[in-house]
Amino acid sequence: MLDMYVANEVKVKVVPTLFIFGDSTFDVGTNNFINTLAKANVPFYGVDFPYSIPTGRFSNGLNTADQIAKQFGYQKSPLPFLALEKFQNGFKKSILNGVNFASGGSGILRQTGQKQWQEVVFLEKQVEQFAQVRGNITQILGPSKAAKFVSKAVFLISTGSNDLFDFASNDSNIHFGLEEYFSLLQLNYFSQLRNLYELGARKFGILSVAPIGCCPAVTFANGGNCVKPLNDLAIVFYKATQAVLQKLSSELEDFEYSLANTFAMTSALLNSPSTFGKHPI
Repeated sequence: MLDMYVANEVKVKVVPTLFIFGDSTFDVGTNNFINTLAKANVPFYGVDFPYSIPTGRFSNGLNTADQIAKQFGYQKSPLPFLALEKFQNGFKKSILNGVNFASGGSGILRQTGQKQWQEVVFLEKQVEQFAQVRGNITQILGPSKAAKFVSKAVFLISTGSNDLFDFASNDSNIHFGLEEYFSLLQLNYFSQLRNLYELGARKFGILSVAPIGCCPAVTFANGGNCVKPLNDLAIVFYKATQAVLQKLSSELEDFEYSLANTFAMTSALLNSPSTFGKHPI
């Protein structure tokens, strides 16, 4: 009787599988496994983790991917693809719990970050890694169940800031004007999101670019002040991303998305921190 009561009365919270893509805002250790200068495995990264151990997150503790994952019912972000790939024993079992492909320093374009950091896992490569995971899911569940499994998963993506930094630093704008460069970003972003759709993705959570002109590295080099031209690029990028997602939604059946205006949210926090509470440092 008790079992019947529990079955009828208790609602079990279903945690959706997360597949996470992007740059350092979402990287939870990918760059520990590649030959790159963009690493976060040294102090004082991770200072707020138990024993103050750096994990490869570009953060003092949990990062944005972890915090979003917690909202879905996870304790933190799923593990990096390259970590799972290295430790093959639990690879197939682990991928059903989600995978993080994000790489610090990477961007939408293949060349973004390569000159500065030597090696990063750019978005196209991350999607290729997911294709490998998708094949393994099919092997585990079979074609029909795998398609249903992936269609119910949530695909989180946070990218674009490094593409904007590259443009602003003249690495890209010597070849492209602003309008042409954003058209290139849109074309490539559209292509990779469509590739994910063709691999079975249906639910997308997209973070736009934060006010990168106010990030610590930039303000430190600018006398503590934000750099408006960088912030202006971030605003344009949000509108460009909106256009990409609207086009995909109009063309692809069951394509669902939520676009976070990270610029507006972060600006509100910077402009009025007391509104969001106080925390001792």
